[in-house]
Amino acid sequence: MKKIIAIGLLSLSSILFAQKTIIPGSSDIKTSYLKPEKSVFNIFYVKKDKWDNKGKIIKDLSVDANNIISTYNYTDENNEWYRKRVTKASAKTFAPISLNSESTTKVFDINFGQNVTGKIHTKDRSNKDSSINIPIKDQFIEYFMFEELLRSLPLNVGYKATIPCFYYNVDDPGKPVTNYVIKEVKSYIYNSPKTRCARYLAGQCSGRIYRCHLLLYY
Repeated sequence: MKKIIAIGLLSLSSILFAQKTIIPGSSDIKTSYLKPEKSVFNIFYVKKDKWDNKGKIIKDLSVDANNIISTYNYTDENNEWYRKRVTKASAKTFAPISLNSESTTKVFDINFGQNVTGKIHTKDRSNKDSSINIPIKDQFIEYFMFEELLRSLPLNVGYKATIPCFYYNVDDPGKPVTNYVIKEVKSYIYNSPKTRCARYLAGQCSGRIYRCHLLLYY
């Protein structure tokens, strides 16, 4: 009798936390979890007791009935190198709408529809302009909205999911859609034993490296 009960519980657990594919419009996505906010991150390279300032990131998130807009601004410690990015998605489904990015070397604008279209301008001596036109049949989340998407999911312990993400690499446009896998959420907060930081979403992920924010306490 005990063996039967144990097997039953294992089966129920597998059903509750089966691997799901999260695409725009998935029932797991709750955009109501997202609220307007502004965050400032001071970036340091830490070696032993020496802290070297490496710049600042300012992030803004705006949410209304129609759109989720994430704005990202990075400048280095000398105000010489920068990157600005504005990503827009549907507030109802999380479907990507547009991505506008500018850095010290490039400017590109992408629009999402039946095809992914856009323009790239290179700010070097070539002053080169090129266009983007990529037909993609599958649905996906825009890569730079991945963090916001995570915050809209029910990340209970045991949760598993596969998330197709679109990431356009100007220098290597090959295959722009990659699956990110949340193998299993182990806990809500992970405390690093080596650095004074905490990282949210303490799950195990695979796929392209997800650049988590490190919150440094000092």
